[in-house]
Amino acid sequence: MRSGAWQRGERFCLLEYPIRELTGRKLGIVGYGALGKGVARAAQAFGMDLLVANRPGGPPVAGRHDLEDLLPQVDVLSLHCPLTPATQA
Repeated sequence: MRSGAWQRGERFCLLEYPIRELTGRKLGIVGYGALGKGVARAAQAFGMDLLVANRPGGPPVAGRHDLEDLLPQVDVLSLHCPLTPATQA
């Protein structure tokens, strides 16, 4: 404030990095339990597209993606899984 940086800021804040719109971005969700589904609802409210990962070592689920296929497609990744031997790469 004293240096005047706030007043000179283009976005009326002190962020020194660009602000990106979420609309149209792809969100990858790993762990689609209660928390993952809650994040999905919030992301859809912002206009994001969702990709949900299959559970590692579990059976494939229609509409979900293997993690290796999901990662290159997403702009944002949200993790909601415990660290267990099954979730370690």
